[in-house]
Amino acid sequence: MAHTIIARRYAKALLDVARQHNLVTPYLEELQRLAVAMEVAPELLPVLADEGIRTRERQAVARNVAVLLECGPMVTNLLSLLIDKRRMEHLPHIVHLYRQLVDDMRGVVEATVTTAATLIDTAILTQIESILGRLTQHRVRIVATVDPALIGGVAVRVGDHVYDGSIASQLRRMRQELLIDA
Repeated sequence: MAHTIIARRYAKALLDVARQHNLVTPYLEELQRLAVAMEVAPELLPVLADEGIRTRERQAVARNVAVLLECGPMVTNLLSLLIDKRRMEHLPHIVHLYRQLVDDMRGVVEATVTTAATLIDTAILTQIESILGRLTQHRVRIVATVDPALIGGVAVRVGDHVYDGSIASQLRRMRQELLIDA
């Protein structure tokens, strides 16, 4: 809980500055590049958070990463501040919460669409996005995931709502019905 509170403070502060300077989208793009870099190079965050490494050396690494990712001074300063305050481990959550705050500000909801295999046909995702937009009365941003355990069909999560049309869930329901009837 404390981690969320800390991350939310940083995300809100960054959004406030971004709004003042009309840089909400550029900051979001920079933060997303950082998130991708941390996924591609999972050793990056532990190095930046390692207090056994001198602060100025970690800040130099952070500045180099920021330059490579074409991050502006504000996101670079955020990295430096997180290192100074020993809060670098909060960066992934800060990125996530900043994205959520921007989505909230823009009236966008995130929908996680899970299928048994990768959806290559973008028309299907566009159709799902359109249907969810009508259901939620919001603009929808799709996050596509794959779970072979679904066997087929699709499961969608929008906030606390789950729409499960997967074959796996249909088989579970049929099994339950058969057990009740037996």
